[in-house]
Amino acid sequence: MQMNDVELDIDPNAPTENQLKLKRAEVAIRRRGSAALLMRLDEITFVRERPLQMQALQKLKKDLENS
Repeated sequence: MQMNDVELDIDPNAPTENQLKLKRAEVAIRRRGSAALLMRLDEITFVRERPLQMQALQKLKKDLENS
């Protein structure tokens, strides 16, 4: 029984695209040293409804760009 090489390349523990985006936002916030924005990012990670989470992330992004 031969395994497909593509299956071997997939890491089940690899972060999702959403997790990578959140990490990039966290790094950007930490570089600016804004505790308030970092706390808002932490709050967003606990939002269960995807549309609400995306709205909150977009607002955070605007605030991050304006700071």
